[in-house]
Amino acid sequence: MQAQATPELPQGFDTATQITDLAQWLQRQQRPLHKRVWIASDRDHTALAVINVQVALGPRCIQVDPAPPPPSPI
Repeated sequence: MQAQATPELPQGFDTATQITDLAQWLQRQQRPLHKRVWIASDRDHTALAVINVQVALGPRCIQVDPAPPPPSPI
């Protein structure tokens, strides 16, 4: 079984639009549905963004986590 590439949605200008786009994109996907999404946002904004995504996705059994921070430059 070949690993699937991780899709990346286009970046938007505001969190609400991005979350709405993510929820709509996930609804259009054929089975198997994604079971986990990672949210990349400003460090100070990530926790709220994760909560907002969880609310927008509702009871779909999709785990929502913050994306790991990028590695520090050497």
